[in-house]
Amino acid sequence: MFVYPSATFKDQVRNWYRYIDDVFFIWLGTREGCVEFINGLNSNSHNIFLTHSISNSSINFLDLKIFVRGNRLATDLFRKPMATNALLEFNSFHPWHTKVGVPTGQFLRIRRNCTLDQDFLTQARELTDRFRQKSYPKRVVSTAFQRAKRRDQASLLTSVGRPRQPQTRFITEFNDNWGQPIHYPVVS
Repeated sequence: MFVYPSATFKDQVRNWYRYIDDVFFIWLGTREGCVEFINGLNSNSHNIFLTHSISNSSINFLDLKIFVRGNRLATDLFRKPMATNALLEFNSFHPWHTKVGVPTGQFLRIRRNCTLDQDFLTQARELTDRFRQKSYPKRVVSTAFQRAKRRDQASLLTSVGRPRQPQTRFITEFNDNWGQPIHYPVVS
């Protein structure tokens, strides 16, 4: 499928981001031109059709609410209305480090997704309530929240390369006799 079926549209797309089968793009032209572009994408022989939302001020994409603040884009956490509280129960038989890691990861995710501190605090309160429903101790939730609160969004958006561990490789010749019976010599 060709994303730019016409050279006219290529100059209208400012940014194009794709995550698996979801696409987010910033359109510089008119709303009508954007609809025409999407209709062009939907006119294909591959049976691939895009559903879309167009807005001048805010849009939900994956787990983000992306909105215009001044002349920049900002983000907040987006939860679908039918989203349930699927957090791990604290009383489960998972290892301690897993149960403590869930709040840490979730609060850091909120900190990364919220551009504005006020949005982070609002989302953190809602997340705290969901953890309480799952029997998490106050101390575990508070520690995770404080850890995320000390971070800023920019530091969480920076990719951290992990040092590669030296690897020992075992290389052998291919043998297509796998699964064949092995015949051992009979010793008498």
